[in-house]
Amino acid sequence: MNKENKKCGWIKIYRSITDHWVYKNKPFCRFAAWIDLILLANHNQNKFLLGNRLVECQRGELITSEKKLMARWGWSKTKVRNFLKTLQNDSMIDLKPDQKKTTVKIHHYSDYQDIETAKRPLGDHSETTRRPLRDPNKKKEEYKNEKKKKKREKFTPPSIEIITMYFQEKGLTGNIGIREAKIFENYYIANGWMVGRNKMIDWKATVRGWVLRRENGKINYSHPNPQSPSLPENPADDKEKEIKKYKEMQAQDHPYQIMLTKVTAAGAITDDEIKSALDKPGLQKFKRWQGEFDELEGKYKEVIK
Repeated sequence: MNKENKKCGWIKIYRSITDHWVYKNKPFCRFAAWIDLILLANHNQNKFLLGNRLVECQRGELITSEKKLMARWGWSKTKVRNFLKTLQNDSMIDLKPDQKKTTVKIHHYSDYQDIETAKRPLGDHSETTRRPLRDPNKKKEEYKNEKKKKKREKFTPPSIEIITMYFQEKGLTGNIGIREAKIFENYYIANGWMVGRNKMIDWKATVRGWVLRRENGKINYSHPNPQSPSLPENPADDKEKEIKKYKEMQAQDHPYQIMLTKVTAAGAITDDEIKSALDKPGLQKFKRWQGEFDELEGKYKEVIK
C-alpha cells in the first residue's frame, strides 16, 4: 500500500454490486470500466478449465476477451482495445493476449485488495466505522443546548459609564448620550433588567433597539412596556423645537403666511369674511395655525428676553 493511498484511505466494494441495476447502466465510463476490471480480478490464485486446457490464474489477474468486455461495457471493439492499451501504457495493467483469451494483470493489486487490509481496516476506515455519520438534527440540538446555556448564564448589569460609552458609540454623543444612558439604566433597574417576560441576556442589543426606536420616533414617553420604554421630556429640547417651528411659520412660503396674506389683502376680520377669502375649509385651518403661531410667538419672546 503506497503512502498516498494510506493517506486517502479506502472503502469496501463487494463484488455483488455488479448485480445491481445501477452498475448495469451502459455504456460504462472509463472509471466504471477500470473498477470493473479490479472487481473481476481473482483475489486468490485459481485454476479452471478453458476448453480442454487447465488454466492457472494468479491473484490480481483475470481471464477474459475483448468480445466479453464489449458486451459487458457496451463498447465497440476499437474502444475496448484502445482503453486496455492506455491502461497498459500507464503501467496500470499487463496484457497477455492469445488466440483464445486475453489475460489482464492488475498492477499493484494489493493496493486495492490486500489480505492484511481485509483482516484489519486502515485507521481512517476503522475510525469511520466506529464514528457514525453526522446526524443532520444534531446541529439543531447543539444550537438549542447553546441557547439554553446562555439563558442559564447569570446576567451582570453594566455600569452607567459603560452604558454611556456604548450610547455615544451608537451616535448619541454629548449630553444626549449621557441622558439617554441614565434613563436606560433607571428604566431597566426598575424593571429588574427584564425584556418583556424574559431576563435580559445581551444589554448591547437592547441599547441598539432603544436607539433605533428613538430614531424612528417610536419611543413613547408614557408607555410602560420595556419594548417601548417611557422617557421624560427634556425642556431644553422642547424649546429648541418650538423656536424652530416658530421660525418656519414666519417664512413667506409657509401655508399660514400665505393664508395670512390673503386674509390681510381682503381686509377680512370676521369668520365669514375669512372663510370667504380662504375658501372652505380654510377657516378652521387658519384659526388653528393662527392660535399656534401666537402661542409660539409668546414663547419665543420669553426665550429671547
